[in-house]
Order: sequence, then C-alpha cells, then structure tokens
Amino acid sequence: MVSRNAFQWNLAYIQAVNKCDRQTFLQLFHDAMKMELKGLFNRKRYIWNWIRGKDFYKNLAYYVVQQVKDALGDGFCNRDTILENVEKLIHEVLASEKRYDVRKSFIWNITKQVPLITIDTIGYMSEERVTNMLRSDKSILCDAAFGPFIKELIDLKGKLKDAEEVIDAMTITNQ
Repeated sequence: MVSRNAFQWNLAYIQAVNKCDRQTFLQLFHDAMKMELKGLFNRKRYIWNWIRGKDFYKNLAYYVVQQVKDALGDGFCNRDTILENVEKLIHEVLASEKRYDVRKSFIWNITKQVPLITIDTIGYMSEERVTNMLRSDKSILCDAAFGPFIKELIDLKGKLKDAEEVIDAMTITNQ
C-alpha cells in the first residue's frame, strides 16, 4: 500500500502533469486505487479535485480501459477483483463530477475501447451503443446487476440462431 499524505499526492500529480507521460499518470492512478476511494475524487485536499481538465478524464478512462483489458487477459485469476475495483472507480468519478456532458464523455471514452456495461455506465450510453454491444459477437463485461440479463440475452440469441437454421432447413427441403 502506498502511504502518502495529501501534499505528496498533490506533488506526484503535478509531476505527472508536467511530464506529459501517460505511464506516469497510470502509475499514479494505480497507486491511488489502493487508497480508500470514498472521497478520493471530492475532497478538496487533493489538487486533482480543484483542477480537472480533459486530460484528467481521458487518462482516467485510459486507466480503466487498461485495467479491463488486463482483467480479460489475466486468465480469470484476478478478473472479479479488478472489475469490482473498476466499477467502484467509475461510480466515484461519476458521483463526484457535476457536469453531465463530462460524465457522458468519460463513459464514452471507456466504452469505445471495451464492451463494459454496469449499472452506472448504462445511463450515459446511447441506445445505439448498447444495442451494438449486445448484437456483437464479442464478450460483454458487466457487473452483477446486469449479469443475469446479459446471460439471458445471449441464450435467446443462440435460440434465435437455432430457430433460423431450422427454418432455413425446412424451406430448402420444401423446395
């Protein structure tokens, strides 16, 4: 666990901004995720809560995407833990940001890279994006609230394909 006081966190954030290096941001966010997330994005003692530009949200979205990709490639060892942490992070960021367009942009930057549907993200996704995710052959990552729903949709999709094959076979034999 990374033990830093607020001054050290602020200094590390300023250094990350000045370096203009995404890996430095990723490491900073990775270290910050080991702290208590509650209040991390709304306490005024942290400078990133005073100064939040587009880069803050883009880098945070990139961090979430990398975490999800790591969870997918991890051989399912830490997948649930990583996805749970990502879900908490998304929830805290959305709860702390007041502007709807910024929240929507943050979710868009995440979901354009990885098919992630959670109870928090679905409210900021367009109907077309959700439909495309559900229709694609790629696997969809979802939280516990959407798990049974997505599983049922996948089962229905399989049954529909089976029914179409039977109908095609019947029309071929009738001709």
